[in-house]
Amino acid sequence: MHWFWQTTHKAYDGSQPLVVLGLEVQILHLCGHIALHHTHEPQLLWLYDLAELIITNNKKIDWDLLIDKVQTFQIILPLRQILATIARD
Repeated sequence: MHWFWQTTHKAYDGSQPLVVLGLEVQILHLCGHIALHHTHEPQLLWLYDLAELIITNNKKIDWDLLIDKVQTFQIILPLRQILATIARD
């Protein structure tokens, strides 16, 4: 969890300050959430949100870092499973 919070940055919604997780953490979190809670019936909206995050930010995503972290945390299966579903669909 420490790494998750290290990736945060500030953003604003109008004048409202927000704390946003880094892109790699967002991808890992979304994949993990879908795989853990919605494996058998992932709604298209959740998959679309993740696909849009990746497409919009593809050049900013540090894929090597993401792969390194999922290997370190031994949680590569959710990432592989959900990204394969997105690529297929």
